[in-house]
Amino acid sequence: MAEHSTKTSRYQSLDLWRGLICLFVVLEHAAVSLWHGMDEATGWEATFQSILVAPFRTNLGTPLFFVISGYCIAASVESCRRRGVAPVMFLVRRCWRVFPSYWVALLCFAALIAGLDAAGLSRLHRSPYGLEFSSVGDLDRWQWLGNLTLSETWRGHLVGRDSNVFTRVAWSLCYQEQFYLVCFLALLGTRTSIFRALGGATVAIVAVRVIAGDIGKLPVIDGTFAMLWHQFAVGLAAFWYLNKNGSPRMKQAVLAGLAGMLVVGYWSFDPATAISAAFGLALIGFRRWDSAWSRVRILEPLRAIGRRSYSVYLIHLPVAVVLSAAMGELGLTGLWARALVMVPIATAVSVAAGLAFYQLVESRFLELPTRTSSSSPITCPFFAPQPAGSAFAGALSGIMRIPSVG
Repeated sequence: MAEHSTKTSRYQSLDLWRGLICLFVVLEHAAVSLWHGMDEATGWEATFQSILVAPFRTNLGTPLFFVISGYCIAASVESCRRRGVAPVMFLVRRCWRVFPSYWVALLCFAALIAGLDAAGLSRLHRSPYGLEFSSVGDLDRWQWLGNLTLSETWRGHLVGRDSNVFTRVAWSLCYQEQFYLVCFLALLGTRTSIFRALGGATVAIVAVRVIAGDIGKLPVIDGTFAMLWHQFAVGLAAFWYLNKNGSPRMKQAVLAGLAGMLVVGYWSFDPATAISAAFGLALIGFRRWDSAWSRVRILEPLRAIGRRSYSVYLIHLPVAVVLSAAMGELGLTGLWARALVMVPIATAVSVAAGLAFYQLVESRFLELPTRTSSSSPITCPFFAPQPAGSAFAGALSGIMRIPSVG
């Protein structure tokens, strides 16, 4: 692929897409409460329940996030190459953005589950109205190491028992960290043709996946980046198409490749592959309206949630699970009660908890800490003293007003 740049203006609508996809993921997990009783339902109620549940069992939210991640990481690696930033700094920045917030969320998960177990309330994280969480003691040291290092999806291939992702949602972060590592290696290996390197890596990785599937060895690479790289690569392709001066023939090849991926996904009954390719094509096609959409003020709450989507993704699931179980114990067990009360409340409170987590935790790790002088220590605002009550007030303000972040 040609490496001449055109414009590198930010795709502002990505925040809007993130917000929509984030809400869909939360709704998917809150709607697990609607699955209960499907086998016993009969007549029109069974039909209605099946129709209601169907869109929330697709699990298509994460593939769309992988596409957006691919687009954003493409912009990041291109910026690093253009500005001459050391490749290791790309990796350091990605780790700084991902790990501290994740570790805090993991600690919150463990404390909540351990507290419920100690209080004899294990049923609140093992109810029929939500996904089940393992108890803290169910994981061995290797599984905890895999969770702490975001290697749990593939760690079991090397040592210890099978994978057990404690938070239930961190499996996607395990893949993300592997995607970042591939991009780091591409940066390390070349400074002048980064997209050619990533394009070559994509061909090789997809070939490995196809061959593994053909010879029945997919379980061998299960949990590794080779399984889902093609979804991430859709975002890379969309960024290149929109921001690089490739030849018309190369751009037509990219469009044809995405269209072919859509067809293959559809005919092979792989909806995640098909929807990823369709979303990549949509990002390319909708770019012409990006500026217009960015000026629609009524969409600002969605954009604001999109900017906080990592926090919402990290923290929403235990809130939805425990709250749904508690509402079930209060008697909200009928289908209509679950559909009209349980799911909306669980969704709204889960999003609010994610916004609070952003204000209290993630916002502290948006940028690498800096040194004020050559002899002064690195400063980290997360550990800076704050007036009593200021953190809670900030979180409440973030939830009520959803302030915009640059």
